[in-house]
Amino acid sequence: MRACLHRGFTLIEMMIALVIIALLALLAAPMYGEMIANTEVRNASENILMGLRTAQGEAIKLNAPAKFKLDSTGWNVYVTDPDTNDFDATAWRSYLFAEGAKRATVTATGGSEVTFNGLGQIVKNVDGVDILTQVDVTTSAISNPRTLRILVGTGAVGAGMKMCDPSYPVDDPVGCPA
Repeated sequence: MRACLHRGFTLIEMMIALVIIALLALLAAPMYGEMIANTEVRNASENILMGLRTAQGEAIKLNAPAKFKLDSTGWNVYVTDPDTNDFDATAWRSYLFAEGAKRATVTATGGSEVTFNGLGQIVKNVDGVDILTQVDVTTSAISNPRTLRILVGTGAVGAGMKMCDPSYPVDDPVGCPA
């Protein structure tokens, strides 16, 4: 008679598999944390650019001024109230960095607001605040973070808006123009 064959894993085989999985997870954890932090920088940058383009699009659509306002917690877009011909007191559209970029650090150059006229052009802010010209987004969550920059209506991008990476050369399409 033949002996019955038992199928399955021995305890030693299971322990070896668990040790290998634990080692792989231990090696991947720092890279995963870096990826998540850099993704938050990208999320914040893309959402700021989207907010700027939303304000510009609404100004064109309504043929009336629209304002983009940036602060440390997020951004707001304000549209003109046709009855008062002034900006609404409540934001038309908002974004909070806590919604996907809570560890991102945002640094604005110039002011914190951009106003678009009915043609989508950048105009002086009604309240006299300096015009936002540049936003740098980074994070302090990792030792070597990625920095992304949004240029707004500066000489390098004309009256447009561009997201770029300052670590690339200026002649690279991804790099920031001089």
